[in-house]
Amino acid sequence: MRFLLRKTFCRKRPTLQHPKWVLLFSLLPTILYWDYYEYYFPKWFNIDCQNEEDCTRILLVADPQIIGLRNEMIHFITPISIWDSDRYLAKTYSIAKKHAKPDLVLFLGDLFDEGSVAYEVEYKTYVSRLTNIFNLDDDKLKHIFVPGDNDIGGEGREPVKDNKIKFFENAFGHTDISEIHNMTFYSVNYLKRTIPNVEVIEELSPDDAQLRIVVSHVPLLFKPSLFSDKVLNKLRPHLLFAGHEHSSMIVSNEPIVQVRHVLPVTASDRSVHEMYLKMDETYEVIAPACSYRMGTVKMGYGLAVIENNELRYTVLWSPSRFHQLAYYLIVLCANFWYIVYYKCRECWRTKSKNNNYTHINSNSKA
Repeated sequence: MRFLLRKTFCRKRPTLQHPKWVLLFSLLPTILYWDYYEYYFPKWFNIDCQNEEDCTRILLVADPQIIGLRNEMIHFITPISIWDSDRYLAKTYSIAKKHAKPDLVLFLGDLFDEGSVAYEVEYKTYVSRLTNIFNLDDDKLKHIFVPGDNDIGGEGREPVKDNKIKFFENAFGHTDISEIHNMTFYSVNYLKRTIPNVEVIEELSPDDAQLRIVVSHVPLLFKPSLFSDKVLNKLRPHLLFAGHEHSSMIVSNEPIVQVRHVLPVTASDRSVHEMYLKMDETYEVIAPACSYRMGTVKMGYGLAVIENNELRYTVLWSPSRFHQLAYYLIVLCANFWYIVYYKCRECWRTKSKNNNYTHINSNSKA
């Protein structure tokens, strides 16, 4: 009789209400959607070339600012923060590059978050991480790197540091002037106020054989200055690329009538912007930050396609990692409280069954 009662009250029946099944069926769809579907099925425009030989596709990478070893607000989770941020950058860049099929990748500065304050050993570890994230060793594409204030100094009252410039140039090379197809790229350093040493170009002309493109970390048309005027007067660029602002914009400058227009490119604006370059008007394309650690809700990579002197530009917006992490936190908290509830309920049931069993056992003895 005791054996039958114990078997009846103590037998564990499998149920879908068990925490392990609830955890599985809540986390699995979450992971599939946030870590797979959102990345591999983005709502991006395809910009096709009419003639591949006359077409140049450029991927713009601005402000990755990979996390350093010192300045995380919650320091003890720094390894987790680095792992998640590096993984996010590697995944989004890989998918963006596969979609864009670029001929050239422009890294528009602020590659590191703590480059300007890093020791040489730390700087080398940051370079190694960046190389792995963006697959620079195995990538056969042409790259152009310009330093930002977080790489070499120059933000606020912080001076530009010559040793950091040497670190940067040793890691990524240094070329003031690069050519690809019918385009000449001039790397301008706003932080050091340096311009490539070339002869002064008299004026913009639709008959120019080459497109002149200035690459800078800090925007030049968006924030006019004496240095900006010097760049424009000396190089007469048709187009400028920049980062630094953490958001995407298209700035147009009409020097004849002295009018400047700023067009924000937001995440809700998923259109392709078209500009003809060999005119009196000069354009500056500012790419958004690609890292979710910059405090912006939306981040992404700029895609510029130049064909027959016409620029088409769009942004390959990445999923919001903050939204993903918030959703994961909600799901985990809900599961935690369910486990607490489940365990309390099981304890209450076990206690109730034991009381019933004791009562029945005492009655059977009587």
